[in-house]
Amino acid sequence: MILFAGILNDATARTEALSPKDPLDFYGISWRGDNQSNLQFAKQMGYDFVMYKRGMETNELASNLGFYLETPQSDVFPVPRTINAAKIYPAKDQGLYEKYFAKKSGQPFPTNMATGWFTSAAVFCVEPDHQKQEVNDYFISRIIQYAKSLERKDRHFLFAGYAWDVPNLTGDFWDKQQKQGGQAGGGRQITLAFWTGSDSAYKPEGVTFQYPTYTDGKAAFYRQLFTQTRAQFPQAKFIIEPYMIWENWLALVKNRLDAKDFMPDLILQESGGNERTKGTEFATDKRIFESGLIKGHGVVGSTTPNCFGEKENREIAAQAAVNGSVFGWFGRFGGTGNMPDYKNIREVPARLQLIRRVAAWENRNGIPLDKRFWGGNVYTSPASHISDSVIWSTHPKTGKVFAVWLKPDGVVKLPAGLKFESLQRTDKLFIESGSGLEDVAVKGNEVRLKNDEGIGKGYIISVTKN
Repeated sequence: MILFAGILNDATARTEALSPKDPLDFYGISWRGDNQSNLQFAKQMGYDFVMYKRGMETNELASNLGFYLETPQSDVFPVPRTINAAKIYPAKDQGLYEKYFAKKSGQPFPTNMATGWFTSAAVFCVEPDHQKQEVNDYFISRIIQYAKSLERKDRHFLFAGYAWDVPNLTGDFWDKQQKQGGQAGGGRQITLAFWTGSDSAYKPEGVTFQYPTYTDGKAAFYRQLFTQTRAQFPQAKFIIEPYMIWENWLALVKNRLDAKDFMPDLILQESGGNERTKGTEFATDKRIFESGLIKGHGVVGSTTPNCFGEKENREIAAQAAVNGSVFGWFGRFGGTGNMPDYKNIREVPARLQLIRRVAAWENRNGIPLDKRFWGGNVYTSPASHISDSVIWSTHPKTGKVFAVWLKPDGVVKLPAGLKFESLQRTDKLFIESGSGLEDVAVKGNEVRLKNDEGIGKGYIISVTKN
């Protein structure tokens, strides 16, 4: 990792950096927006890895990027992922559902199918029947072939690995529709024991299960997928986003003898916490780091879609930064907690666009942990600053300073050894959109807004060496 030369020593400072690619620093939005906007933003903010969204491989902007497949098994189902209980299915489709997906009873189709996430009261997802080795073999083979098919080697759009939302070994099963948009619901996440009395799918007469429990079968799926994928893609990485890292992952797998065989390279916390926990458990819960299953703070982080407020985002970002962790996006921008359900990155406020880059930029700039300071209200380092009045951070590839003022008294103090050259306003993708010199006053290495009109907007400051 390249050090932030000239800022950590008193010599000259660099304004260009050949930041090494970090596969654990990825733009994770894949359920929202359009490929053009997502890729423009990813390139502008220095991402070298993205979560794949259908059709991305045809976009020229995808060149020179690595891509992750999210919940890859869902991309290769032999039938649609959802079943509509009110619909009549042809015998061939019924046979495929019953062969490859978990059942809860011996009742007629589709009542016999174990219900996953509900998209309406009558429409639910199905979960692979991982207790059958033939099911695991089927999905693993198809997933690897699918990853290969999406690569565009001539443009260096290359497979980077897999990521999973809700990676529970017991499966993502639900008893009924969840509350959505104030509508009735209130479904609960459950296990197969809710229907069968044990951690096992219903087994029809004459069917053989190679794994006695669903947990064993899904663990085998992960193990085998990791091994077979790395045999063909040695650099592949694996990422998961449980709700809580300890409670919903490590505590459930720590006693398994094979736990290290399917431990991911990065574990991200979806929970935004509460007033007491502040959503920073990914960095502060000692049980995570005493488990013996992970390599430290550099392989954990937050991608919570639940937090809109300035203070809560500041606390999460600062904890990620001081610990060398990450704070980014996974799947969606929001729609839960107090975060609006933004449909496109263009709708996301500039302060949220920037604050989720600070920790990764610190890591990629090589800022030593002992140069990163968080006192509970203000985060500072030689290359970044987060407070309730201003956020600024140094782009690891260009050396430019990205800033968002939150209050009129906010001050951007440029890194030591650098001097102000110019300032650009930015558009809704944080891309330079024209000179903003008339918006600011510059005195020495300090940059201030002249009035309140620039509050909440994005700016990019170009700098030169002193």
